[in-house]
Amino acid sequence: MIQANDLRIGNFVHSVEIGNEVIINSISDEGITFKNCVTFDYPTFEDITPIPLTEEILFKCGFFYDIDSDTYKISDCTLQIDMSDFEIPDAIVFGESLRYVRHLHQLQNLFFALTGKELEVKR
Repeated sequence: MIQANDLRIGNFVHSVEIGNEVIINSISDEGITFKNCVTFDYPTFEDITPIPLTEEILFKCGFFYDIDSDTYKISDCTLQIDMSDFEIPDAIVFGESLRYVRHLHQLQNLFFALTGKELEVKR
């Protein structure tokens, strides 16, 4: 389950009810709504799950693989993701600090916090 304070409008998550990836459109006390999706009730935070980061998702976000450092990088910001030992990333390096990010919404939030820009995710 994802906590409400971990989400922002525009985050990608997986909807258990719909069975697919959705984009958060609104967050309220009553629940959440999804962009371009109609649901009968407000989905709750128990109705969504995080999307694990994979190489495919990183490429959809504009990352490229740097063979010299065995990391994934993005040009808008100096983020390096080391996936050499794991199926999913263990940490993102930003300058001298590490941030542990394993899900797409966490990567979106970190990118926004560092750049002030939304991370574009191609579908």
